[in-house]
Amino acid sequence: MVGCQDVLIRANRAGLVSVARHLLALAQDEVPVDSHVHLPAGQEIESDIDVVIERAAD
Repeated sequence: MVGCQDVLIRANRAGLVSVARHLLALAQDEVPVDSHVHLPAGQEIESDIDVVIERAAD
């Protein structure tokens, strides 16, 4: 069971590969701080809500 302090990313193989590619893209040196990726609910991940992953400062 996932508690209110946890985040569960649930996806099939293709979805996990897609999330991994998004993370690698955001990790590139030339990507500016605050750049982000939207993962819409029910598309790339199995979720009832959209997920936003954002690049933070090092």
